[in-house]
Amino acid sequence: MIEGVGLCKGKGEVSHLDLLIDIVRFFVSVINVWIFVSFLYYFVVGLWGFRQPKKYADQPPKSRFLVFIPACNEENVVGDVIRSIRCNDYPADLVDVYVIADNCRDNTAQIAMACGAQVIETSSGPGEPVGKPHAIKKVLEQYPDFYERYDLLVILDADNVLCENFLTEINSQYLSENQPAAIQGYLGCKNRSGVVAFFYYHSYTLTNRFFQLAKYRLGINCSIGGTGLAFSLQALQRNGGWQANSLTEDMEMQLLLTRRGERILWNHYARTYDEKPTSAATAFKQRTRWSQGHWYVSLHNVGPLLRAWWAGKISFGELISSVCYMFSMPMSLQIPLLAVLLALTVAMDRFHLLSFLGLAHVGWPQALLMALPFLYSLFVLFFVADWIDNRQSPRLSLCARILSSYLLMYPLCAASQVFGFLKHRNQRIWVKTNHKISPDQGAEKTL
Repeated sequence: MIEGVGLCKGKGEVSHLDLLIDIVRFFVSVINVWIFVSFLYYFVVGLWGFRQPKKYADQPPKSRFLVFIPACNEENVVGDVIRSIRCNDYPADLVDVYVIADNCRDNTAQIAMACGAQVIETSSGPGEPVGKPHAIKKVLEQYPDFYERYDLLVILDADNVLCENFLTEINSQYLSENQPAAIQGYLGCKNRSGVVAFFYYHSYTLTNRFFQLAKYRLGINCSIGGTGLAFSLQALQRNGGWQANSLTEDMEMQLLLTRRGERILWNHYARTYDEKPTSAATAFKQRTRWSQGHWYVSLHNVGPLLRAWWAGKISFGELISSVCYMFSMPMSLQIPLLAVLLALTVAMDRFHLLSFLGLAHVGWPQALLMALPFLYSLFVLFFVADWIDNRQSPRLSLCARILSSYLLMYPLCAASQVFGFLKHRNQRIWVKTNHKISPDQGAEKTL
């Protein structure tokens, strides 16, 4: 035995490499337990997604809408979203549309005004944070009377188009359900051609019904998606105004309102369609920004959520729902983490066919049984949601498309989580996604 090297071991001794592999195996076991608990939670919650959307009573148009469209160099698409708002079946005198031209260097402001929107230009000085959350905050601080003049603040992205009944449905739900703090609408896709865009279409179709609608039917706060939503301005005012400063202002506002005991509802009828990335590089940049903000917000909200539950402001179910959503991110890191274990076991000449899955003592039948939740989500739930919500008949030919999209995007999502975590302290630089697709370029039909 070579003294101090630790490559060999005598009786009763443990080598450094053995200790390392035990630590890695323990860590991976913890991740696997978390993934099992998360899947169990999502499976149970998802059962309520098979139910029909709860229909509230139709209400006369009373709510005054303030619509914000933050836009940075969006001259290619900004006119489409303004026109879709103007085509809504809601009284025009109750709707004011403001395009926030944030650090624009193109004709966004001119096109917005030509389409009938009002424009507020914002800019960032050297060293100042940039991006959508900061632009919204600047405008609300500059015009504090907005809190009194309007009932609901609708936030849209410049690449969006709305269904024609969006404002009518939001108004009816807001008045019928005791004026909740926020209402998130259904998030659809303008495009789904190509592997990358189809991955987004698949995941949004799933979450709209079996995550968002399901939580709404259970009475749990829904997730805020960043666009296609309405905030009660009175609720924002009583909670200190717009306080989101991270790269995921939607999640930040969601957790702020949740821990204050406010309600966030889901509307399955008020639909917004936005443009999805078509290249892996664009998707990686976008998802890294999301991950960067998600990690930051999650790590800063564990304590406040626990204190809110302890103080009786939120239920235990709301706490569990929020925590599962906050830390669903490691699920996309499972494969890279387990690949490390595989490399170590191979290096130690202890390779087992299933050891990289943590299933060294499990046979193929049991392994396939444990894979059923993935197959259930990827195929069964998607086909059900796509059929009911998008009127798309299930086709076996889509199975290969689903698998290919996940084989490409899953490693990308995992990598974006790693980069997002490493950069999560920086919440000042907004990396925008360029948009160019008009409604007549493959957008879905309004249902």
